[in-house]
Amino acid sequence: MARRAVIVAIDGEKYELTMLGATEGLSVYNRLLKALGPVVRGIIADPGIIAAQKKNPDAVESDDGLGLRVAGVIFQGFEAMPVEFTLELAALFAKNSKVSKEGAMLPLDAGDIFDQHFAGRYAHMTRWLIEHLKLNFSDFLARAVSSGGLARAG
Repeated sequence: MARRAVIVAIDGEKYELTMLGATEGLSVYNRLLKALGPVVRGIIADPGIIAAQKKNPDAVESDDGLGLRVAGVIFQGFEAMPVEFTLELAALFAKNSKVSKEGAMLPLDAGDIFDQHFAGRYAHMTRWLIEHLKLNFSDFLARAVSSGGLARAG
């Protein structure tokens, strides 16, 4: 699978997000296993998640609610992540993001665009981080949630 780029809208603002390459993503994947593992194990018995996954195995990409639950897992995982890891994620994802400004798609990691764009908008930044995590790791998150744990994910 090639690295794909998607356009997402967050609170009416458009972003172009590009997947990480496998080498770049592997380090993040390993750290996500450690950060999200306890969170995922804590909710995998949720009957709503199990029912949604049985009803539609591709539910993470659909509108039946599993995608929102996976986003919830990620959000809960932020609480467990060390600050340094969150900063590294933001820097890595900024290198793989563009934001629409005045009709042009500008790289988020250029100059002070990242700082200026997200200043005072931490909930917005969290949604942007979640969109990147879903783009890059939704297969891992969906399998972890649907298979009963991270030991079988991947």
